[in-house]
Parts: sequence; C-alpha cells; structure tokens
Amino acid sequence: MPGLLEALLGQDTGSVEQLRAQTGIDAKRAEQAHAAAVGTILRGLEAKSPTEEGAGSIWEMLRKHVEEGNIPAEAPGPDGGGVQVRDMDPKVANDIMKVIFGQNAPEVQGGFGKVITLDPETSRKVF
Repeated sequence: MPGLLEALLGQDTGSVEQLRAQTGIDAKRAEQAHAAAVGTILRGLEAKSPTEEGAGSIWEMLRKHVEEGNIPAEAPGPDGGGVQVRDMDPKVANDIMKVIFGQNAPEVQGGFGKVITLDPETSRKVF
C-alpha cells in the first residue's frame, strides 16, 4: 500500500484525469497543476506543523472532516478508493485551505493560478 507521499505524488494518473475532466485543461497542464497544487499544500502543512498550535489545528481539522465523512479515515487502498477530487464539497476544500494557509488562503490560490496560468475558477477547482 502506498504511503501518503506516494499517493499524492506518485504515478496517480487517476487524479490527473479527474482534474483534466473537471477543469477542461489539457493533460500536460493538468499534470503540472496537480503537482504544483500538491507541492503548495505540502509546503503549507510543513510551515504550519512545527508549532504545537499549528499541528493541533491540522490534527483537529482532519479529525473533524473524518468524523463528518468528508475525508476517509483509512488510507486509500491499492484500488484507489477514497474521496475523489470531484466528490469533495468546495466548502470543505475551502475550510481545509483556510486551516492550512489561514487568512492567506485566497492569495495562495490566486498566486498559484498566476504561476500556473490558470483562471481563478480553474485554480479553485485544482485545489
């Protein structure tokens, strides 16, 4: 079974294909956007997690969304089961982004869109 990083960064063509179908961008841009978004989120988690307060807020966010059924309690199996990109409520995704990036969440998404050259709506869909 892949670990978290392998699941996020590995040869997960399913996520890229879902992103491509959801946004309408071509396969190469979808792959670039997926990799950049995952890297951005992981850097945000890395920046927030060193403090007890930051790590606690991440842990609490994960616990809350597992309890509410928004994210799975178990790691996806080899069949790729679990929450799919198209299944996550945008409000849940925004809540997660706010926990990771705080008040800067909209700027992170906007900056990401400018770097990857995506419009704001497509950037939100990627995240």
